[in-house]
Amino acid sequence: MWASRAEHDIIRRVPDWDIAHGNDPTREDFGGRVFSSNPGDPDNEGATHSAYWDDGNLARENIAYIVTGQNGKVT
Repeated sequence: MWASRAEHDIIRRVPDWDIAHGNDPTREDFGGRVFSSNPGDPDNEGATHSAYWDDGNLARENIAYIVTGQNGKVT
């Protein structure tokens, strides 16, 4: 399982209480494989939450590597 979360994604503010969203998949104890993304805009965390697929976002590049089986290129 792969996971990413931008530094300034508003979702980081949701408590990790296993109530609504469950464990944060980027946490080490979850066991997911974490990949990099751009940090996003600290002044617009909502926009950051929707920016993973934007041109130039490192997350988009990493997702392309993952879906094409080029896991060795994922950062």
